[in-house]
Amino acid sequence: MKKIEVKLFTDFACPFCYIGHKMIEHIKDELKDTVDLKITPYFIEIHPEVNGDGWETSRIKTEKQYEVINRSLELLGSPYGIEPQLGEHVANSKKAIILRAYVSSVCPEKLAAYDEAVFDAYTVEFRNIGREEVLQEILDETGIRVPVSEALCHTMANIKYELDRAEAMANYVMETPTFVIGSKRVSGAVEEETLVEIIKGQI
Repeated sequence: MKKIEVKLFTDFACPFCYIGHKMIEHIKDELKDTVDLKITPYFIEIHPEVNGDGWETSRIKTEKQYEVINRSLELLGSPYGIEPQLGEHVANSKKAIILRAYVSSVCPEKLAAYDEAVFDAYTVEFRNIGREEVLQEILDETGIRVPVSEALCHTMANIKYELDRAEAMANYVMETPTFVIGSKRVSGAVEEETLVEIIKGQI
């Protein structure tokens, strides 16, 4: 069976990335009899300039863009049973990403639950994932018993954060989600058929 690696560059503060994760997992399941997809996520900040308690979305999107984005999210998310939306505030995602690296290192069995919880918190419940108290609630909700302040100081988690950033730079990633499939790269909001066509083209 053909093995193909998919590098997924993604960010918790990107509603389209939530769909991207669901989409590529669905493709992996659909093509499991013909191709062995190895999906490697790299979490990066697509808006590292956002700091503090975050920004109002209106600083980076017009009202018309906001409406179009949320309509697109509804259409793309529907097949996967999720309804992510771009909220009125954009959060800084750095701490959520470092925490993910901690969870992956220390309790990997909780990783899928953590990812789901953070995406839901930000894109469905509109909670500010840039705040440590919100991240602590998410850890508690997913049964990860560690103080956020301690996890954020974890050496390997911070190294992983920097390594993911370096990988994104090496692949010239400018937006999320970005899928690197073999020698092909697809960025932004795409339909499942687009990714399937590229994957099948490499079998």
